[in-house]
Amino acid sequence: MDLILMNETFQERCKESLYQLIEEKQIALHKNNLLESAAGINDKEGGENFLDQIQYLQDENEQAAATISYLKAYQKSHSDELAELNRLRSEVITLKSKNKFANESSEEEQLQNTIEDLQKRLTEISAEKLALEERVKLAEKLKSMVEEENEQLREDIQKIQSSMKTEMINKISSERAAKDEQDEDSGAVIFVQDESGNKQIKAATPKKLVERLTDYSSYDNQFLQAFMLTFRCFMTTGELLELIMNQYTKKVKEGTNNNQSPLYFRIVNTLKFWIDNYWDDFESDKELYEKLVNFIENFDDVSKHINEKVMPPEGLNINTKIKQICKANPPKIILPKDIPLKRSGGNTTGNELKTSTTSASSATNTGKTDLNDGKMNTGSSSGKETNTTFYNYTDEELSNEPNTSSTNASQNTGTTPSSGNILKTGDATAGSNVDPTPWKDTGPEDDTEPSVGISQPVARRLTFLDFDPVEIANQLTYIEFDLFKVIKKEEFLDLAWMKDNKEELAPNLCKIAQWSNHVVHWLVSEIVLQENFKLRVTVFERMLLFTQSLLKLNNFNGVKEVSAALQSSSIYRLKKTKKAMASKFLKLYDSILKLVSNELNFKTLRTKIHTADPPLIPFPGIYQGDLVFLDSWGKNILEGGLINFIKYQKMASYILEFNTYQRKGYNIKPLPEIQNYIKRYEPLSDDEAYKYSQKCEPKKI
Repeated sequence: MDLILMNETFQERCKESLYQLIEEKQIALHKNNLLESAAGINDKEGGENFLDQIQYLQDENEQAAATISYLKAYQKSHSDELAELNRLRSEVITLKSKNKFANESSEEEQLQNTIEDLQKRLTEISAEKLALEERVKLAEKLKSMVEEENEQLREDIQKIQSSMKTEMINKISSERAAKDEQDEDSGAVIFVQDESGNKQIKAATPKKLVERLTDYSSYDNQFLQAFMLTFRCFMTTGELLELIMNQYTKKVKEGTNNNQSPLYFRIVNTLKFWIDNYWDDFESDKELYEKLVNFIENFDDVSKHINEKVMPPEGLNINTKIKQICKANPPKIILPKDIPLKRSGGNTTGNELKTSTTSASSATNTGKTDLNDGKMNTGSSSGKETNTTFYNYTDEELSNEPNTSSTNASQNTGTTPSSGNILKTGDATAGSNVDPTPWKDTGPEDDTEPSVGISQPVARRLTFLDFDPVEIANQLTYIEFDLFKVIKKEEFLDLAWMKDNKEELAPNLCKIAQWSNHVVHWLVSEIVLQENFKLRVTVFERMLLFTQSLLKLNNFNGVKEVSAALQSSSIYRLKKTKKAMASKFLKLYDSILKLVSNELNFKTLRTKIHTADPPLIPFPGIYQGDLVFLDSWGKNILEGGLINFIKYQKMASYILEFNTYQRKGYNIKPLPEIQNYIKRYEPLSDDEAYKYSQKCEPKKI
């Protein structure tokens, strides 16, 4: 193929060369003619020169002709080679066709051999398959036999285990019963039967209670939690640790029990529970802490099972999470650095909070009031007119009322108003009065003074109407949960909030009670300070919507605060104001009062609290009232020095229920403006509020 292509290429080149030579010859002849004519050859010398030139051109033509002849001869030789190449090509094609036929025959033969081999292999595989099927059947039969044997063995083992367990339980129960009978005969323990018919300790000596606490045969988590919460009422922490150490020394070290016995682990787990949940006992008592560390260090087998993370940095490392929970301090509510509000005899002038809107309460004194379309136009201190848009009520806002049946209007219920607008928490704070001053908490004080010569701007006082009631409810709930979550279980013990040193024994309970009284005075003041009748009705209605939002947030303490304000003598007598409200607000008002009614020991409110999903803030007065009643139920120490432990168990159940609601908080974004408005509000005193109430609705003579 390459020769053929080369030959064709050569022929083409030869043709081109011939064409070029012929063309050059013609051009040379034409030039010669032109030269003769142009030269005008007339003489011999000129003709000879011209002939010489012609001879030269002829020589060149001859050379070109020779070249052409050579090229033609070369072309002919290449044509012969091309013919020979074509012949060879046809022979190669013939040979290939013959070889292809031979190859196809060979492939067919190979394919036939392969098919025969596959058939033989298939026969062998079929035989192997039959053999495997037989083996599988045999294996299944063996498996069935093994399973039957295993099932029988399991049944036998279960019977043996059940028998051993029953025997062990009976043995432990008989030993426990004999021990209980012995203790009861000795007068160290008194038993009663609970609703399920099980024996329960009614009273016992402290030593027997600790023995029961570390007894592996009668583990009771409720007993453990109740004892560890209330033991401080009848014994010291040092005495408890000493009794536990004695239990370990006598029954584990000196007795027959080793450090792998259930009794040993019960003692260790009791210590762990105490450390994990009541670390304050050790943190506040250096001697007790050193005794605990010494006990653990002297007994290696104890330190192996008490995790090092439960100890403080002075010994071993305390668990960070436990430390944060146990050492949590009450929230420090830091007041703003503004000039505090001042009030004297109901005068609202002075250095007050600055705002861009106009107070609804100042409308009657500073400008004209137009309540059409829910807007009020009033004059401001700068002489400019500003607009305050009131909240527009819709039926949907009142659709989610408390789950209580509506009652008649409050004027017909016969409910007796409280003697003052002080929120009562159980019987503990009955008759107590808290001065209505702006809410303050321990924290850094503002010692800075305004610069001399710089006049402070006089701003109007913010009122309840300046904010959305839903947002006020959110911020009040945020504040109250911060106060609620830090109340410690120990503050409920032994009616600590009623003692002379209650601020030391129950600081957080006292703080939330003071806050509740501040909220009650604030709400009362907001209503009676509205001299305009329509605005006063509006505040009353907005306050009911505010209460409804508190209910949606499960802030039952806040609902109780609002009800205490509405039932105070200063508000209860405003019958015209209440009667002017829309019927849906009257219905909401009655349902709220029924929800927080103290009938049947707050039965309705208790049910609402128990059915609500956390987060929630219960009314602490319910639990304080239960504990006050329980305190009068039987003696703490019975005859023979027995601890009336069933009473303490009941006390612990109330406190632990209260504690469960502290574990889940709210996801509310704090708004400092609204929180400062509530905290910094300077309410009226009871006498001042009643005078303003009489001014709102004078007493008929």
